[in-house]
Amino acid sequence: MPQLDRLLSVMVSQRATALKLHESELAELEIGGAPRPMTKTALTSQQIVALLREIAPADAAAMLDGGRATQFDYVSEDGAFCIDAAREGTQWRARVTLDERRERQRLNGHARPEIPDYAPTAAAPAPPTPT
Repeated sequence: MPQLDRLLSVMVSQRATALKLHESELAELEIGGAPRPMTKTALTSQQIVALLREIAPADAAAMLDGGRATQFDYVSEDGAFCIDAAREGTQWRARVTLDERRERQRLNGHARPEIPDYAPTAAAPAPPTPT
């Protein structure tokens, strides 16, 4: 299980609107507009990038590795999330929010399956020829 999933689980259970991962600060939940610390020690850039890289698609991981801003979606057992990460000056700042539309689809069982619109059917095998 990705390390970030633990923080996301707490985010959902506490009904937080966002999870903030800011370099040199404690990880925080936004609950009712107020920040609530989640960690006892400040996060490093390496920790933030590692947490995000573990769940990021390949293109977003490449952006993180290059120190560039990226945005991507992530679905865990606890919900569907939007992740925005960027460097402000020399420090990483990431914000994770619940993707309300995808979350409703996930909970209602209406999420579109990951299959192509058209899947060709396999040809039926030819009947055996008598010998």
